[in-house]
Amino acid sequence: MASILAKLDYSPDMDFFRAGADSLAAIALASSLSRRFAVAVTPYAVLQHPTPRLLGSHIQILVADDERSGADISLAAVAT
Repeated sequence: MASILAKLDYSPDMDFFRAGADSLAAIALASSLSRRFAVAVTPYAVLQHPTPRLLGSHIQILVADDERSGADISLAAVAT
């Protein structure tokens, strides 16, 4: 994830795509975030939530939903 964002000059409210990201970067970012947080972050979610702040809020909701459903989001699950 850091390698994807390192290529961009970003701030919490910066639009990924206006900063130069493209659809391939959205796919890579979604995949990286999915692995890191053990939730399904789709490239479409990156398009719908194009700033780090919006995407972070979306991921918080996904994680909270998983916690309520009893999904295992322990550090061991995130590390795999």
